[in-house]
Amino acid sequence: MKRLILTLVIILISTNILHAAKFNWKKISANTNDDIFYLDKNTVYRIGDYIYYWMLVDFSDPGEEIQSTITHNMVKCSTLENRPISIAGFTKKKGRGEPMTGLDFIVPEEIPDMFEWTKFQKKSTHGILLVEVCSTG
Repeated sequence: MKRLILTLVIILISTNILHAAKFNWKKISANTNDDIFYLDKNTVYRIGDYIYYWMLVDFSDPGEEIQSTITHNMVKCSTLENRPISIAGFTKKKGRGEPMTGLDFIVPEEIPDMFEWTKFQKKSTHGILLVEVCSTG
């Protein structure tokens, strides 16, 4: 069963990650650095106890090479824990521009230690997004 889920996730990642223009991003929250967190509610889906979703983060620092990231994630709503599945970085806002070399990978394959559950508080920037994900899925 785990293999089937991982295969489905890899297929979704490979067909969607570099097509940011096709996403329907909705601003959900911003942190104290003015980084903006977006969610595409059309990508939220449940498999068993987990909800999967795509998130975009636009970074506020114009001097940084990476201006945005798109991540595919899974969440355990009962504990508000999140786990990244894939990450892609871009040179422009909203997942546009050139994909960043070295920042386009499937997390469990490239950095297994990063494929861990991280718990978020409901009122944190990421927690606000996860609450929205859980209410959608």
